Amino acid sequence: MLNYINIYTAFSFFILLLFGTNGNRSTARTNKQTKTSTAWTASWSYDDKFAAIGNSDGELAIYETTNWRKIRSWNFKGTTVSRIEWNPKYPILAIAAFSHEEKPSIIQLYDVDKNRIISNLTDTILGRGVSWSPTGEEVAFVGKRGRISLFTKRGQFRKTLSFSNQGSLFDIDWHPTKNLLLGVEEDIFLIDIDSDSLLARYDDGSKNKGILCCSWHPSGNFFVTGDYGHENEGSEPSYLKYWDKEGNLLKRIKESKFEYRNVKWRKDGTYLAAAADVLLVLNKKGEIISKTKFDDNNLWGVEWNNKGDKILSSDQAGHIRVTDIKGAILKVFTQ
Repeated sequence: MLNYINIYTAFSFFILLLFGTNGNRSTARTNKQTKTSTAWTASWSYDDKFAAIGNSDGELAIYETTNWRKIRSWNFKGTTVSRIEWNPKYPILAIAAFSHEEKPSIIQLYDVDKNRIISNLTDTILGRGVSWSPTGEEVAFVGKRGRISLFTKRGQFRKTLSFSNQGSLFDIDWHPTKNLLLGVEEDIFLIDIDSDSLLARYDDGSKNKGILCCSWHPSGNFFVTGDYGHENEGSEPSYLKYWDKEGNLLKRIKESKFEYRNVKWRKDGTYLAAAADVLLVLNKKGEIISKTKFDDNNLWGVEWNNKGDKILSSDQAGHIRVTDIKGAILKVFTQ
C-alpha cells in the first residue's frame, strides 16, 4: 500500500490516480470485498421524482423513484463519474467526471423532463467537483488543475475564474445566499465569484491527507468538511469537522475508521448526513442522531430527498439504499 506520508510532494498526483481512476481505494484497504464498480455519487432531483447514480466504470443512470425503475443510462469508456448534482429548481442534472480518453465526450448537463442533452462541456473533463448556484441559474465545474468554470443552466459559458489549485479540488460548494465558492483539497479555499478572487485559504491543520468533501450549512454561517485520513497506515484518523465562516474549527468528529466521502445537509439545515464506513446523521451542533453500519462496504454518495424524510446513499460495491433518518432500509438495489 502506498504510504502518503513519504510521498508528500506527489500527493495530488497519486490521489488523482487512486481516487479518480480506479475508484477502489477503500476496497484495497478493507481486504474484504471483491472488485466491483463503486457507486461514487448519488443525488435526488429537486422534486424527488428522479435519482441519479454515477459509478467508477463510467455508468451514469437515472431512476424514477416511484418504483425505482432505471429510465436512462449512459456508459463512458475510461471514465469515473465522480460527482453529480441536480439543479435546485429545474429538472437538470450536472455531472462531473474523470476521463482519460484522448477525445472525451461526457454529458455534463442533462434535462430529464425533455430527455435532452444540453451540452458536453469538455473543459470540465478531469474535474471532480460541481455545484449549482442557489437560484439554479448557474453551475460551477472544477476542471483540469483545479480550474473553476461557470456556465448557465443551459450550458452557455460564463467565465473561468482566475483562481486555480495545482492539485485540483476534490469538492466545491456554492454559498446558500452569496456568490462565494467553498473549495477543498489539502487546504480549504474561499473564492469570491463576483470579484474573481481568493478571499481566504484555511489550513486544515492536518498533514498529507485530502479533504474529500465540503458543505455549507443552509444558513451560510458555517460549513462542514470530511477528510481521508490514514489511521490504518499509522497516521491521523479520518475526521468530520465543523468550521465557522472565518475558518475557525468548531468541532472535530471521529466516528469512522475510514474516509468521509460525502456530506449533505437536509434542506432545512437541521440534520447532516455523512457517508463513511457508516451512515451518520448529525444535528447542526455535531451531535449524533444515528449511526448505521450496513456491511463492510464503505459509503461514497449521500443525499437527502427534498422532503427531508429519506436519505439516498451508495457504496463501494454498487449498492444503492434508501433509508429513513434512523438508518432503517426502505429500499436497496444494485446499480
